[in-house]
Amino acid sequence: ELRPVPEGVEVRMAEPLSVRALPDGTACDFYGAAYGELLRRLTRFEGAMLHESCRARGGEACLWRSAAAEIYE
Repeated sequence: ELRPVPEGVEVRMAEPLSVRALPDGTACDFYGAAYGELLRRLTRFEGAMLHESCRARGGEACLWRSAAAEIYE
């Protein structure tokens, strides 16, 4: 599920395939990087996707939220 939230974008996956491949959750970084890159290419997003909840670590689902980069002057 990809949906807008007041802070930016939220991605939620109830059963990510990565948890089956690497049950410790380390493959979830791949999804965060992929979603961040898609946002950069499609919406000019600058920032990161933070992995706030992980199915592999006991969470209900894997959840990533966008965090905009701070502007440096």
